Amino acid sequence: MATIARYTPVFRGEFPADIKSRWAAIYTFLNQWCMPLDAPLVEGDQVNCKQLQTARKRCGGRLSQSVCHWLALVGQASASGTVHVRDCPAFEPIEDHLNDPATKDATVILISGESDMFWAVPNSRLSEEDPPVDVFQTFEPSIPALLGRDTCLSEFALKYFCLYNDYAVRNREWFSANGTEEDIQAARKWFDHALVFDSDDGWCGHLEILESRDVAAIALSKRLQVSLFRDPDELELPPFLRSEMESHLEVRRRYGS
Repeated sequence: MATIARYTPVFRGEFPADIKSRWAAIYTFLNQWCMPLDAPLVEGDQVNCKQLQTARKRCGGRLSQSVCHWLALVGQASASGTVHVRDCPAFEPIEDHLNDPATKDATVILISGESDMFWAVPNSRLSEEDPPVDVFQTFEPSIPALLGRDTCLSEFALKYFCLYNDYAVRNREWFSANGTEEDIQAARKWFDHALVFDSDDGWCGHLEILESRDVAAIALSKRLQVSLFRDPDELELPPFLRSEMESHLEVRRRYGS
C-alpha cells in the first residue's frame, strides 16, 4: 500500500510570474501528487532525455527554459512510469506531420497517442523563456488545422499533467463529483485556493486546481476529481461533496464485492 502523506497547497490560487518559480511549483505539485516519498522528481535532471540533447543541438544553445524543463520532465516521467504521460513527447518540425501550407515554422513537442493532435511551439519563439503552445489537429479535415493556443508552455504542461493524473497517488480517499453549475461553484468556494486556467486552446479549456490543507481537486467543467489526505470523517466537507463521495464509495464497494 502506498504511504499516506499530507497535502500542503502549492499554488494557493496563483501561478508564479517568473519562470523559475513556475517550474519549481510544478515539480513540487507533481512530487506531492504523483511520486513516492522516497523517489521524487528532481528539477533539472536531464539524464533520461535524449530529446533535450537533440533540441539543444538544433537550436544552437538558444533554447527556451520552458522547453528544456518540459523535455527533461517528460523524460523523467517516462523513465519512472509514475507520472502518467498519455502521449508521445517529440521535438520535430510540424511539416513532418501536417501537409498544410498554412501550417509551418513550428516545432512539435508532443504528439497524441492517436497521432492526430500536435502541440507545437512557433520556431520564432523557441528561445523565449516561456513561449506559447499552438494546438493542431488532423482528425477532422473540414475544420482548420489550428485548434487554439495555450498562453505559455508552463501552463500547458501543468494542465496536461493534471488532466492525465487527476487523482493523487498517496490519498486517503478519492472520488469524482458531478453536479450542476451551482453545485460546483458552492464546492469551489469551500476550498481555500483556486488556480484557474481558461485559455482558448481547443483541447483542455477551463481547468482549476482547488487546494486546501489535506484536500485537493482538479476541476473540469461540471466535474471535480477530489483527493482526500485525511480520514473523510475528520473533514467538514460541504453537503454536495459529502453526498458525491458517499455515492462514489458505494459504487466502488458494490463492484469490489
